[in-house]
Amino acid sequence: ARIEVEHRGCTVLVVCHGGVIDIVFREFLGVGLSAPFELWTLNTSITEFVRGPEHWTLRRYNAAPAIEIEGESVPGVAGAGATS
Repeated sequence: ARIEVEHRGCTVLVVCHGGVIDIVFREFLGVGLSAPFELWTLNTSITEFVRGPEHWTLRRYNAAPAIEIEGESVPGVAGAGATS
């Protein structure tokens, strides 16, 4: 909530553990930590929430763009090891 208030109207990048993303989902859904479902957030994936005037919108979840490292495609590793 503090980040939302202090940076209203701005684009904010938060880098965190997948467990934090799972908790944010549960908070937005209003189901609490013990709700009987599981989320499978991929390591290095991108999750994007957008704040609108009335509510939050999930724009993407578990987006894992493939990249190339020394000629090999590495799915799910966003932005690592770019070569020239």
